[in-house]
Amino acid sequence: MKKILSIFPLLAIILFFGSCADDNEVTLPVPAVEEKSFAYSGDLQVGSFTLADAAVSVEINKSAAGYMDILMKGVKFSDKMPVTLDIALNGIPCTEADGRLVFAAENIVPLIAGKPNSDYTFALLTGWINADASAITFVAQMADDLAAHVAGMVFVYTAGKVENEGGGTVTPPSAGGVEYGFTGALQVGDFTLAPASLIVVVNMQASTVDVKMLGVKFSDRMPLVLDITLCSLPCTNVAGIMTFSGENVVPHISIGNPADYTFAKAEGEFDVRTSKLTFNARMADNLAAYVAGKEFLYNGVLNK
Repeated sequence: MKKILSIFPLLAIILFFGSCADDNEVTLPVPAVEEKSFAYSGDLQVGSFTLADAAVSVEINKSAAGYMDILMKGVKFSDKMPVTLDIALNGIPCTEADGRLVFAAENIVPLIAGKPNSDYTFALLTGWINADASAITFVAQMADDLAAHVAGMVFVYTAGKVENEGGGTVTPPSAGGVEYGFTGALQVGDFTLAPASLIVVVNMQASTVDVKMLGVKFSDRMPLVLDITLCSLPCTNVAGIMTFSGENVVPHISIGNPADYTFAKAEGEFDVRTSKLTFNARMADNLAAYVAGKEFLYNGVLNK
């Protein structure tokens, strides 16, 4: 009982974020028919037993818009348990709030081996997925009126995404270099963000640049903004005109986390003599409908 009670401070924190989501609920910035799937691997604590490298898959908007399915694979309640269970928690309401996908539900009858099984009912589930889907955290507790070996069992899971789904090569931002800041207009598809800030970090030794687009939105209804950095684009400087380009670039989002999408191409030109920058990029075609083939066009002037 002490072990179960010790988890409630963490549970209270997560429930707090869930309550904030209720107060500030916003529409997900994706089409209602959009489906996404992610795979995670991390430690799953089941009662006092910890299952290392536990695999969890998440499917969003598969059953209905604004709902997600969670599948915990190969679950054991102890190291003495002779079999493992695949536990599916389906139809979990989810919404985007404070830059994260927050989810919560009560009285969930899971699917065990593909069939509903009330012997393993979960009294509650609550958690979140990072804005760029790089990590997941959730806490769940089984009902108190179950068999003694599972009654009130608490599950805690924190994990990172197994693989990048964008299909490109992930490179880190430059450790050094000279920064140039620009102010101008950024067109993202049919939406124009102005004024828009962009930073170019020039690594003279490596002959590369990092391009940082600050406070990016894809539409005026998007409830959060993103800082998108495209790293290590090969660069040349001829007669004061700096040109750079790259293909299949996986960007970093906000604090340096690789995104789950790819830019098929990115290129630009900085004319040192006129202090003007032009930059354009196009996202890959094999992405979710709301970003597939999305084009970025930037025109700016060097900040004095």
